[in-house]
Amino acid sequence: MPAKTKKKTRKQQNKIVKFISGLNRKMVFILAFALVGTLMFINTFASTSAAQPTRENTGPRYSLTNMTVDEFYSTRTCNRQRITGRVVINQNSMKKQTFNMTDCEISGLVIDFGNTSPLSLDEMPILNLDYVYSASPIYTNSAAKLTADHSYFDNGKTQINIKQTWGPFLEAPAPFEFKNSVFWGPYQTQPVHTEALQSASYGSGYKFTNVAFIQEGGPRENTGVTATINFSGINSVFDGCWFIFDGPRPAVYTVYIAGKNNTVKNSWFDGADGNYVYPDSNPGATYTNNRNFRTGEAILGNTSAPTTPPTSTPTPAPTTPTPSTPSPTTPPEPVPTSNGQLPKEYGFNNGIVGWEAQGNTLISHDRTVGNDSAGSLKITTDQQGPYQDSTKTARAGTNQYTTGITAKAGQKIKGTFTTKSSVNVNARCELRFYNNNSIISTSNGTLSKLTNDWTGRTCTATAPNGTTHVALRFYSENSNYGDVFYLDDVTVSLNTDSTPTPAPTPAPTPTTPSTPTTTNDISPPTQVSNIKAALKFNFWKSNYAINLSWDKSTDNSGVEEYVLSRNDVQIGTTKLTKFEDTAIQPNTTYTYNIQAKDKADNVSKSITKSSTTRCFLIWCWLE
Repeated sequence: MPAKTKKKTRKQQNKIVKFISGLNRKMVFILAFALVGTLMFINTFASTSAAQPTRENTGPRYSLTNMTVDEFYSTRTCNRQRITGRVVINQNSMKKQTFNMTDCEISGLVIDFGNTSPLSLDEMPILNLDYVYSASPIYTNSAAKLTADHSYFDNGKTQINIKQTWGPFLEAPAPFEFKNSVFWGPYQTQPVHTEALQSASYGSGYKFTNVAFIQEGGPRENTGVTATINFSGINSVFDGCWFIFDGPRPAVYTVYIAGKNNTVKNSWFDGADGNYVYPDSNPGATYTNNRNFRTGEAILGNTSAPTTPPTSTPTPAPTTPTPSTPSPTTPPEPVPTSNGQLPKEYGFNNGIVGWEAQGNTLISHDRTVGNDSAGSLKITTDQQGPYQDSTKTARAGTNQYTTGITAKAGQKIKGTFTTKSSVNVNARCELRFYNNNSIISTSNGTLSKLTNDWTGRTCTATAPNGTTHVALRFYSENSNYGDVFYLDDVTVSLNTDSTPTPAPTPAPTPTTPSTPTTTNDISPPTQVSNIKAALKFNFWKSNYAINLSWDKSTDNSGVEEYVLSRNDVQIGTTKLTKFEDTAIQPNTTYTYNIQAKDKADNVSKSITKSSTTRCFLIWCWLE
């Protein structure tokens, strides 16, 4: 072959090699990009939809054979087996020993060496539990190097203590670590005191990661449930945990976590009444980046629970406190310039912002029924309400606790509303007073029969000592599931009916009076317009979010904030004309409602936007 031809051939071969090499580099890049995207996709939705531990993803994964307790003591290993008896670690010969349970079922576990002071680290037994189901609670009165993963602890009141006597706080190590596991507690009534988990040995260093504390629900009257968890320890971490009530909420508070340097972060809280933390958790934990389990609303972020008891210390059992009698001393007259949010008026023409269901009721906005104008609050007795009881009383009211109406001790307050129903039961108006997150007392108006016609109800009271907030409530007795009540023309104001008539003053020299002007703002803001929704991937957080934006509303007194609801549940407020919703799932339709609220609490008509998340492989979009 001529030299020139050979040279040309080599050039062509080199071009082909370079072309193939370039293709290879491109393919490697594409495959790497796809792999990274897939991992981010998996992380995004695995963390939001499949992360919660349940009975289905914990406990043994295989069929089991039986073994005796003595066989377990001998081998110290349970693997795909069912131990026919309760495992009790209490002999000195068992100290320092290692016990392994994998895909194992036990009827119970006790660790108790009878010590009244904590064990040292080198004395402790070592227990490794992986995919274990325990039919009864764990009881430890001695510390152990215990690690549990993907395990389910049934029937509640699990106690993981480091000594027999409770308290005081100790720096002694409590090397208990639970991951991807469930503590489930049954509902019980007084005098029994129960939670899904109890730990009051006050040790140091507990770790809970992606653990669900699930407490069965039930009537709050005579309840023995304080919270989902009653924990007293120090230097402990709850990361990505779930504090949930299974059924009607049986407690006023969601968690009781007390002790210095405790952290609760990235976790989900059930909190139908808005009381997430027991106020007397002293000292309180630090709460960071947590959310409401049912709404996805951001809560308890970068704040600490109260470190000192409130002015009015709540009763330890979370039953509704009995109304207290106001102090017999003459209260000071209210100062008109210090009325906070009083007076408040609710006409329900455009929505029900500022109200919440209480008891076994659901509330909604009815645009067709009203007293003076179209629009009222519709109250339906329903077993899906936040709290069922045997009497099935219907209750609804203005926001409670620290989200309620600002009030001060000594203020004379009056509540009024009109109501109607086809149900022939008694109903009344109530005023409930709070010291931050604690109920002080409730003042009841007179019970009278409801009719199909609008009739008024009134309640009055003097705010007792310690009052920071007040709420007005509608209450009816002996209603049945499905009963409907309507509420309109609500006012909460200072009661001037009993104000003494001032002493007469000399008549002034007649002059031409100027015409007084009033500035009572009853005009709602303009309706929000041009709402848009876009799907955004947060690279650093590895999750998707729906970004909402809209054109600003206008108002003569200025727009104070925008109120956002998702699927008829309020998820937040913002002063901006944009909002990011991170609590979303793939292939799910979300309907958003946005209302503008002005400084006088007038609310605009709502605007609605529906969007559906769609996903294929690593790609997601909105429809």
